[in-house]
Amino acid sequence: FIYATSPGCKSSKKPGGAIETEPLEQSAGIHELPAEEKAEPVDGLSKYIILENNPIDIGTVEAGEVRDLEFKFTNPGKKELVINRIRATCGCLSLGSRDNLVKPGETGSIKVTIDTKNLYGQITRLITLGINAPGGEKINLIIQGEVFHPVKLATKSIWLGEVTEETEVLKGSFAIEINIAVPMKIKEIIAPNEQTRIHP
Repeated sequence: FIYATSPGCKSSKKPGGAIETEPLEQSAGIHELPAEEKAEPVDGLSKYIILENNPIDIGTVEAGEVRDLEFKFTNPGKKELVINRIRATCGCLSLGSRDNLVKPGETGSIKVTIDTKNLYGQITRLITLGINAPGGEKINLIIQGEVFHPVKLATKSIWLGEVTEETEVLKGSFAIEINIAVPMKIKEIIAPNEQTRIHP
């Protein structure tokens, strides 16, 4: 059996019989800045660093898209600003070039690339950096957005119940989630062995 679920459906396959998709990723405590706000002073660190475009919202993208991003920051202080530590918290992020030392009054940047191939739903990804300022050991650079898959296998495995010597036939179904308003047609389904039969 094969059937499709509409976008946004959530189901789960359990021994009792229901089917479930993967839950959308959610991150607590992240709030989008108002559109008119151009810079975000880091709490308690605004005299040392001002992040000009944090968070970066990549909007809605199709899974597999790769985006090159650039965080910009200003040194409003009277001493040189030094980035002494930086770390990406996800394998989907690649760090590029950056300005590790920024003189007073000048602007620097940190370049990063995000690969959305293995991401799904609402996402929030962080890059943490440390600067030479009291309390500046951990500053979060935030990337957020939504990643969708045009066609997604909603159930990757199914539970067929307990197999005994008396068992003759076990039946189950996979769900396909279609996230675009275009008719889809399954061209071919291949069974792994002769004991597995595909039914429409």
